[in-house]
Amino acid sequence: MRAFRSSSALLIAPRRFICRPCACRVSHLAPPPSLNSFSTTTRRPASKSGGLAGLRSKAPVDRSHQYALPKTPARTRFAPSPTGYLHLGSLRTALYNYLLAKATGGQFILRLEDTDQTRIVGDAEKRLYEDLKWASLTWDEGPDIGGPAGPYRQSERLDKYRPYADQLIESGHAYRCFCSPEDLEAQKELAVAHNASTHYPGTCLAVSPEESADRAAKGEAHTVRFKGGPAPSFVDRVYGRYEKKEEEDDFILIKSDGFPTYHFANVVDDHLMEITHVIRGAEWLISTPKHVALYDAFGWTPPNFSHVGLLVDAAGRKLSKRNHDVDVSSYRVQGFLPSALNNWLVLLGWGTTPGSELFPKMEELINKFTFKFTKGNIKVNPQKLESFQHKHVDHLLSNPDSGAPALRESLLTNQVSGDNGLAGPLETLVQPIEAFVHRLEEFRLGSSSNGSTPTTDEPWLTSSSGRSFNPSQRGGLIPQFSTAASGRAYLMRLLLGNTARYPRPTDIILENPQLIWSVPPAVYRRNAGQLASSERALRILLALEEELNSLSRWDMDGLRAAISSVMDTVVPPDASKSEKGDARNDVYDALRFATVGEPHVASKPASIVLLLLGRDETAARLALAREALQDWETKGGL
Repeated sequence: MRAFRSSSALLIAPRRFICRPCACRVSHLAPPPSLNSFSTTTRRPASKSGGLAGLRSKAPVDRSHQYALPKTPARTRFAPSPTGYLHLGSLRTALYNYLLAKATGGQFILRLEDTDQTRIVGDAEKRLYEDLKWASLTWDEGPDIGGPAGPYRQSERLDKYRPYADQLIESGHAYRCFCSPEDLEAQKELAVAHNASTHYPGTCLAVSPEESADRAAKGEAHTVRFKGGPAPSFVDRVYGRYEKKEEEDDFILIKSDGFPTYHFANVVDDHLMEITHVIRGAEWLISTPKHVALYDAFGWTPPNFSHVGLLVDAAGRKLSKRNHDVDVSSYRVQGFLPSALNNWLVLLGWGTTPGSELFPKMEELINKFTFKFTKGNIKVNPQKLESFQHKHVDHLLSNPDSGAPALRESLLTNQVSGDNGLAGPLETLVQPIEAFVHRLEEFRLGSSSNGSTPTTDEPWLTSSSGRSFNPSQRGGLIPQFSTAASGRAYLMRLLLGNTARYPRPTDIILENPQLIWSVPPAVYRRNAGQLASSERALRILLALEEELNSLSRWDMDGLRAAISSVMDTVVPPDASKSEKGDARNDVYDALRFATVGEPHVASKPASIVLLLLGRDETAARLALAREALQDWETKGGL
């Protein structure tokens, strides 16, 4: 016979079924927990009063001590599960723990909680390392580098958990449970039918220690359960004292396959790795009493807990790792600077001094970090990330240490080449754009890196403004991409000469494909009829060719002078204001037709386009445009 336990009594029930008398008693078990079963208590607000006391109560309150960091080095950890890829919420958690460790001169530990072997994603661990390193987060100990508290994969620490489970059994805080899955399901169904708690009823509590040990020694399948009871309270750095009214279930510590559950392994590992502070999402707040109960049972001191608000979308839904839009690698592929992403993320639930929200360097974040977290969920605003990206790019390009100001000056004189090289920060800016260009080129050629041809309606092929990449309108890469070095140098020139504020870094390519790929002759022939006067456009291009051929140096000043000279030739000085406007539009249309292949598409200023394309590519495009116009004239506009 087995004990069938509720919070108020032990009921006797035979194995594999629940008798009718016990079934009647089950109906009197405690009701299922609800949201009202849990509460948090913080400092009670001061009562309102009038007179001098009332004035005093309105004075600013110094809460800096609440947010102060510990005086001793903090030892923190980030412990993801490799069941998916790193997403925004997880990166923010890692960032907070990293900042706390570094701000106090402590250590940041990386640990993989991979006990759920059935859900592991094959390349998740590799991607995790790549994404964290890209985000400038390095760890002092971890699965790939080892450390004194290793191993750092829970699946490699199985021998460490069983002795602690046995210790809890011997001390009376845990017991073996031999109930089969069928037993548990029957008990659950009965409880649901009687509107009772679905907590484990404690059936195997009646098994004597001697019988339990004997059955386990004979190899009978079992789990190890912790004896539940009143949940201990604890103080959270964000939510204050947290109390759970509902008693804890007899939760499982060791599963029947010998693997520890998350709750048990988490506590044992944090203790053995001497973790002093835990910062994690608020969804774990409800589970923390379980962890504190385990610490109390072992006689260990629990770490300091801080539970930060969850990241939610505009509709208030939790961001999920299954949503590719929150996959950290997607931001890397789109060309966002890691410093911009970190800056944006750290402020989602953490406060700093007003007016000092820009952190171009990790060291600045470390120096400013405190426990000033906000309560409640935080809505994610992607536009704020775009703003931080622009600010970080501006800071990077204006920082003399990056070498960008000197490169920008050399751009104006067209002296940037593949031999200039790129400083580290600038390389971070260029690398994802370069990778995106090659990805588009693979698509243009009818293949992709995974061997399949993507459809043209895939999101990555469309800019934020809705402009799609059309491979039929693009020729091969322009000569500047003949070598990897010259291609990177050219992209750096493109970024340095850019003045537009694109929402996504890769938009600069999707909005200006004509600066990356040549224009096929068929595009010129197809669009020649869009010009108001093909004959006049032809004269403009001939005049421009003459001016450009006379340039001794291909630089900004010379190109602007050449365009201005053509404008003076086309626009009569005695023309009316309207006539002058029409003439200027004709010049700009002809220039766009020659450089872009379309007269009415948005493009960067002609002088910038000509400077970037260079003398040879410009000459080739002018020749193709002129031939298309001559052909159009010969056919009489047909």
